[in-house]
Amino acid sequence: MNLLFTLIIIASLSNSFVKATKNKYRSKRAVLFNVVPDWKFPINYSIHSQLDATPITEAIAEIESQSCVNFSKVDSTEGSGIEFVTSNHCYVSIPKTNATTLRLIGLNSNCVSKGVVMREVLKALGLINEENRPDRNNYVEIRKNNIKESLRNGFTERTSSEVNITGLRYDPGSLMHHGRYFASSNGKMTIVTKNANYLTTIGQTSEIGFNDMKSLNGKYCSTTCTNQLNCYHYGYPDPKNCTICRCPRFYTGSLCRQLESSPSSCGTTDYTATTTEQSVRVEGIKSCLYRFAAATAGKKVYIKIVRANLPVRTICPPGVGIEVKFLLDKSVSGATLCGSRASMKLKSVGRSLALKYNGLTASNHATISYKEV
Repeated sequence: MNLLFTLIIIASLSNSFVKATKNKYRSKRAVLFNVVPDWKFPINYSIHSQLDATPITEAIAEIESQSCVNFSKVDSTEGSGIEFVTSNHCYVSIPKTNATTLRLIGLNSNCVSKGVVMREVLKALGLINEENRPDRNNYVEIRKNNIKESLRNGFTERTSSEVNITGLRYDPGSLMHHGRYFASSNGKMTIVTKNANYLTTIGQTSEIGFNDMKSLNGKYCSTTCTNQLNCYHYGYPDPKNCTICRCPRFYTGSLCRQLESSPSSCGTTDYTATTTEQSVRVEGIKSCLYRFAAATAGKKVYIKIVRANLPVRTICPPGVGIEVKFLLDKSVSGATLCGSRASMKLKSVGRSLALKYNGLTASNHATISYKEV
């Protein structure tokens, strides 16, 4: 079987914003590729006997827990559903039209993990790799000379006539975004973020990104909630409980209005930046969420992390090291920072930014300097 890279969609959502932090979630369906079937729930799936079923069932359960999509395990898909098979390659087979509702997901020892399986199932349901978006050149550089020739078609930039991305900003922390060495032929980087602070953010495999699930729910769960909720910080009505909003990381409350609280061991967590540079140091095993805001309206916050010893990770996941949300769109993953000699410099897009420190050992620490600019 030929390796087929998915030419499908990232379902998009139109947001109507009230002020800078409040938005109404419109569950209107977006323009999709014609290769996405009109799935009927539950979606049947079968697992080849030679595959380890555990990560597959865990991946299915995770998707079910965050959406209205549901599945049913069967012995045979009988031409409709998702069939997990052993393969020399990791792939999702996608036909040229939506005439068939059978999807094959090929797995081997390199991709039988919960995170990778979730990514492949999301492709079968209609999401594309983030680096295939029509606007990808604004956010990443694709170095084609470093890509294995047989896999270069998988990096094709889709057009706006093929996929509607309105209302969903490019997200380096998406589960659907491959890492910087993906499909490399020579050990050199194939995907380079134009904002260097996101270089160790791309390539996530530990959890589904907030906007990944927002896309999926926008496609399949648009009629689940009939009430209107004014969710803040780019949240949206939770299809598992229509009385509350589903909130992006850092935010909480029924409408996502509040920042998550931090334990008392974190000390002061709300700082006002002035033109005089100030600093705060955090250390040890703890999770602390800080907010830095410019004292003057119309100004921004500039931060530097120049002396940090953080958990070492090649790809820095949520809940490890430091994550900084500096964009106005809080649904987008923050820039992440890990490593024993970690450093970062960035400026907020708006008047404030939020920074989360996640120390995993007693020796972890970071010093953060900040000022108004």
